Amino acid sequence: NLQKKHALLEADVMAHQDRIESIKVAANKFIESGHFDADNIRNKEANLSERYAALAAPMGERKQHLLDSLQVQQLFRDLEDEAAWIREKEPIAASTNRGRDLIGVQNLIKKHQAVLAEINNHEPRLLNVISSGENMLKEQPFASEDIRQRLDALQEQWNNLKERSNQRKQDLEDSLQAHQYFADANEAESW
Repeated sequence: NLQKKHALLEADVMAHQDRIESIKVAANKFIESGHFDADNIRNKEANLSERYAALAAPMGERKQHLLDSLQVQQLFRDLEDEAAWIREKEPIAASTNRGRDLIGVQNLIKKHQAVLAEINNHEPRLLNVISSGENMLKEQPFASEDIRQRLDALQEQWNNLKERSNQRKQDLEDSLQAHQYFADANEAESW
């Protein structure tokens, strides 16, 4: 919204360009024709032209600040999207369900393998967002502390998710071995 308002302001300032030019032409005509107040006309025209030209620098700075701010806000949105994705996967990765029997454990392992594949496939997207944030740290000093905090928090969430999913994989493998052992022991007893 601020960018739209700024664009309207720029358009308004540019719309006055023709009027400024016509004032310059009229002032030059008065000066060339030897008007009795030529010095005053020249000074007023020069003052008006200077004031009009002076608008360019602050408008350019404001436009750049708005663009920088937009980039930061887009990064924050991307970081939040990634954090939301991680929060969605955490309950699955942190599940303590080890299965009641051999078939149950095997099914849980298949499901968890799909989750691990999804996590591994998502990692390049997350690393790209983190890389964008790292690059922005160099370019946007006004938001660097906030960017750093959010990047660190996301990296920690990601590491926790990977750790939990790897622990779940190990727990399911342990459960599988235990259920296979009991299944083999029961089969041996029945002989």
